[in-house]
Amino acid sequence: MKKRIIDPNGFRIFVVDEADQMIDEEQSMGGQVLDIHRMLSKDQRKELQILFFSATWPDYVAKLAKSMVPRPNIIHVKKEDLTLTTITQTFMNVGRDDNKRNKLSELYSVMNVGQSIIFVNTRQTAFDLATFMKSSGHAVSLITGTQKGYLEVAERDKVMQEFRDLVTRVLISTDVLSRGIDVPSVTVVVNYDLPNGSEKMETYLHRIGRTGRFGKKGLAVNLASDRDRHRIDEIKRFYNCDMLELSGDVEEVEAMLKPILG
Repeated sequence: MKKRIIDPNGFRIFVVDEADQMIDEEQSMGGQVLDIHRMLSKDQRKELQILFFSATWPDYVAKLAKSMVPRPNIIHVKKEDLTLTTITQTFMNVGRDDNKRNKLSELYSVMNVGQSIIFVNTRQTAFDLATFMKSSGHAVSLITGTQKGYLEVAERDKVMQEFRDLVTRVLISTDVLSRGIDVPSVTVVVNYDLPNGSEKMETYLHRIGRTGRFGKKGLAVNLASDRDRHRIDEIKRFYNCDMLELSGDVEEVEAMLKPILG
């Protein structure tokens, strides 16, 4: 638009998906979205239909959105209705934190997985976990780091495209993939680390939403150590959702997951 390749005078509808990120001025895209809106003439803004879509809607974003749409029609979905019924949510108490890697490896030895995403909280954990899983005989891809450092954007796009094309089936990632990524063949999401921070509940919802898309069945597996077991209860209370507990016995887990994964 700045180069006048696109003429904004022809705009009739302005759609912003993932609006809580896209119009947040602290995010890299926030300023650009606001700049596009400012480029439109006042008369054009009066006739323009503006649509915002977001699974979460923090107060500070709502305030900014209202400045763009002073008299909006708002459709709220209750948080209890946000989790998809096609996703079976489960958790496994692994005891100590250092048991997580072995439990994850055991899970992948019994799960009949089409494609899956394993979410971690830090780049270093992603790198370490990928190294461990490969040494344990599991073929995994990594979206955040390599032995030489962190991936460039082009290399990251290449890894993601290979995942979409079914060249790779297990992807370890930080929250770079928790939003706006639609890969219909993802049947399992594993939270190796439960989300943390001020938006942990929203992050959890976005993560598990990578599976169970377009009416397909999906499975979310949460690995919880003794020290973060209470966070499972927090998630269940917040979303008023059921969460099936997986035992530590591999054969029992296999029997429980088989009807879910097919």
